Amino acid sequence: MTKSPSPRPLSVKVMAIMNVLSGLFSVLSLPAVLTLGAGTTIFGGFIYGWPAFFYNLVFVVLVPITLVIGLWRLKELARRVSLIYVVYGVVNTLLFSLNPARRSEFIEQMAHANLPPTVITVSILGGCLLSVLISGLFLWFLIKRKSAFGK
Repeated sequence: MTKSPSPRPLSVKVMAIMNVLSGLFSVLSLPAVLTLGAGTTIFGGFIYGWPAFFYNLVFVVLVPITLVIGLWRLKELARRVSLIYVVYGVVNTLLFSLNPARRSEFIEQMAHANLPPTVITVSILGGCLLSVLISGLFLWFLIKRKSAFGK
């Protein structure tokens, strides 16, 4: 009698679904990077225009989708690269959220939305906190479910 492969852990399914949804939202927001001049944060700094577009295309859309495919197939390499990717995201988020100059620059960018700076600041910090919490959960899933992944 052959041993059937272990079922895909629920945590892997949750990560895959969340990453697919995030990727779809990111694809929809790509035109705004060029048409509205939306910036992208990298290690506490901002980039704009075509560099921001290509950064988002590669690191916010294509890399996560590639990792989702590998995680769904329970590939160990995808798990390891995902660990690095999640840590990169946390570091990037913290460098942005802890840098008052970057937050001020972001508030200036968001002034077009006619929102009071207080609302924008709370949104920034809340979004960063949520991002770090979700990333922490992903890290825990990736570490806790290591045994589910093959070679």
